[in-house]
Order: sequence, then structure tokens, then C-alpha cells
Amino acid sequence: MDKLSGITFPAHGKSVFKEDWEREQVAKAQEVIDRDLDLHGSGIVSGGAIAAGASPNTIDLTETVIAYNAAGQRIVVDPAPTGIAVPADATSKIVLRHAFEETENTAPNNPGDPIIWRDNSYEIVARQGDLQDGDVPLREVTASGGTVTPGTDLRQRKGISGEHIQLETLDADHFPDEELPDSKLLPAHKIGDLADLLAEIDAGISAPKSIIKALNWIHLNRHDVGDLKSMYYYKAPSAAHPWFCLNAADQVIMESAWPDLVAYLRAEPWRYLATGSNKSAFDIASFSITSNVVTLTLTNTTAENAFLAALLEERQVHGSYSNFPSIRLNEAVGSVPVGDYTPTEVDAVSRLIRFAYTTANDSGSPGGKTVSCYKHRVPGFTDRAYHYAVQGRVLVAAEDSDHEVFGGGRRRDRFQGHYHTLSNGTAVWRQPGSGGFGGMPPDSSNATYALTVAAPITDGTNGTPRTGKTTDPRAQGVYLYKYGRIFNA
Repeated sequence: MDKLSGITFPAHGKSVFKEDWEREQVAKAQEVIDRDLDLHGSGIVSGGAIAAGASPNTIDLTETVIAYNAAGQRIVVDPAPTGIAVPADATSKIVLRHAFEETENTAPNNPGDPIIWRDNSYEIVARQGDLQDGDVPLREVTASGGTVTPGTDLRQRKGISGEHIQLETLDADHFPDEELPDSKLLPAHKIGDLADLLAEIDAGISAPKSIIKALNWIHLNRHDVGDLKSMYYYKAPSAAHPWFCLNAADQVIMESAWPDLVAYLRAEPWRYLATGSNKSAFDIASFSITSNVVTLTLTNTTAENAFLAALLEERQVHGSYSNFPSIRLNEAVGSVPVGDYTPTEVDAVSRLIRFAYTTANDSGSPGGKTVSCYKHRVPGFTDRAYHYAVQGRVLVAAEDSDHEVFGGGRRRDRFQGHYHTLSNGTAVWRQPGSGGFGGMPPDSSNATYALTVAAPITDGTNGTPRTGKTTDPRAQGVYLYKYGRIFNA
């Protein structure tokens, strides 16, 4: 008797039909597929990396791929194709799908009615909507002006499912995805004996290089890319110290040296209330193009006004619009395509941003158009990012009640508005008022008093005031670093 599902074969002489044979084959195939899915699930086994193609609006698959979809069908892409077209000026999800390649086979005894053979094949789809059943996602890409920028890596690795591992059956060879109860742990593990734990791991791995790979992975991923730390003294970046020093002068950093850090910096927009409404695309009320200068006028709303004020403050810190943080047009406006642009003017009062783009004069009030600030992007390039020096600055938490401080934005120092008291030893005048200074009556000749507030001096109790060109707190000088995970010298 067959040990798998299918059909029970009848006695000799009883017919078995096409439908019976289909039932037999489908049942056997489904049994094999289900057993694999129960253990491993679906996803990518290996490969699937994507890069921009040589031609506009194309991508290359730089690695061969082995993957399984949610139905357990095996997808093999070998060799890796290049020049795959993606939708222009749009963001797409590149997915693999299983397909069958059918060929006709003419049987010698039935030449007029060939049999169709089918083999596993695949298709690559640039999905702009939601993922569909059978999709195996690889990566998100954005095409803008013919240039393709790879975005979020969407690959999910096909691995061992934790569903079949139960705590009550746990032994030394099982590691469930939930917390181990104390009863399952050795005393040495409870008190954190790392040497004992590493000895067990080492004994359980047949290839010595595997433990080195595991420790390297832990070393590289103990921080998230973009994490900050401070050190008293400068330490140069290296493969063993992949931290970028933020005190360094303004510069462009390259993907070849800092692949993960450049990707992180390019991906992050300015956000209004990131922990609340999390708005990063700011609404455009109208636009005009005059003599190859594009003017975007933003809506007169709280988020947009805060965004413009923060962008103008960044301009005041930077000192010019040369190598200034870029703004991104998220949707085409008139004949101006989606893309990153360097502003030539920011006006928070008139709520406008200007940048250069060569095209015919035009104007309008398009609905649903937005603009963002990707501070570190270098317009026209996808393999580099701006770094702006962090020197002599303190860190201030974003999302203040006046919405002035944006995450990633720089601000100048300033002094809180105030008045000074004046005294002649008998009377005290506190603020301007009618008839003189704070009630100080003019003399009989109606002469105007010319009063000067001089430098601060000691009040006899709190020491001599210190003065300088900036308003500073008590400070400890440090070097700030941002984690890049990988540094290639």
C-alpha cells in the first residue's frame, strides 16, 4: 500500500482514467511541497542582488537566484539577466514569479497530437501596487530621469521555521525563538559564563571558520547603521573601527568606502513630528517656471511652515546654497520631473523654494504634489552622500513645542529675548514706557536720554561673567562618530 496520499489502485482489469492519474500526481507533489514548507517556509535561498543597469530605466540582476514562493514552487534564475526595464519616474518593487516553460513533444506513434512538456521557469515583474500571491520580492527601486536608485532590500531568507520546535521537547540541539526557561539552562549560562557558552558553540560547529563568521557577524551588527557614540580623542576609521567622525570637515563620502553608511544617509528624509504624524512629504500649493528657475510655493500650514523655517535655518548655518542639502520633487510638476535638486533660494515668509531647471516657462496649482528634503543626497549621483561637519555643537532633541528642531537639521546659537533693568542707586527702571525709559521723566529741557547697556560685571556674589562670541553651556570636548558597519580603506 502506498504510504503517501493519492489514489488506491484498483484490481486488474478496472480502468484508471486521466482524472485519477492527475489526482495521484497532484497529491504526491503536494505532499512533498507541504513537508518542505512546514520546515522551511518560502523565500530566497541564495542570490538576488540588484544594481542599476547601464541603460536608462533598467536594472541588472547581479547574482543568480534560487527561491521558493508561498506555494512551494522552486524558482531558479540562472544566468542572471541584465537590462531589465522598470517603469520610468516611479518607485517599483522588483519581484520574482514562478512560471512554466512549455514545449511540444511529438510522440512517434501519435505525430498529429503532440504532448506538452513543461519545465520550471520564471518571470521578473516591476510591481507598483501591492504584492500579489506568488510574488517573491527582491528589492524596491526608484527610477527618476532615467537614473535608477536601488532602495529597500525586500528579500526574505528561506530558513528553518520555529513552529515545529516546542519547549516541552527542547534538548541541547534545539534553540526555540522564545525565551528559554531557567530549567533548561546550565548554571554557567544563567550567570553569563561566555567562555562556557563559546566552548559549546565551538563544539557544535564542524567547520572552524563558521564560528569566526558568526563572531564577525555579531561584531558588525552590534550597532545599527547610523548609531552615534562619542570619544574623548580622535580615532581614524578602519575595517575594525567602521565609525565616521562627524567632527570632520564638510565633504562628500563615497559608497565605495562607506557602502552601508551612504545608503543610510541617502535614504533618510527630514520628518515633521516623526514620533507623531511623521510627515516627510510637504504639500505644494503652486509652482511657476520663469527663465529656467522653478519656484515652488508651499501650502500655508503648520507642517509646511515649520519645514521651510528649518530649511532656511540650515541655509543660515551653511552660509550659501553651494553643496546645500537637496530637496526632492516627489511627483513631476509641469515639465519638471521627479528628482533631487539643489535649492537656490528658500523664503520662509513667502513659503517658497527655488531651484534651477532648464525648461519652458509654465505655472499652475497642481494638487497632490509634494517636496521633501534629503539632506545628504548629491543631486545627479546615487553612489555618494554629503557630510556636514558637526563642530562645536551640542545635540538637541527634536520635536520641540514650537516645531523648530528637525532631526538632522542644524541651528545657530541665539540669546533669549529680554530687557535689562537700569538703576541710579535710588530708583529702578525696568522696561521702556511712555514719557521716558520705564517712567524715567525727561528733564525740563525735554532732552532725550541716551542710555547704553555696558558689558556685564560682577554682582559681588556670583563671580565675574565670562563673555565671548557664542553663548555656551559648561562643556566637555568630544569627538562624535556615526556607525557605518563597513569601511573600505
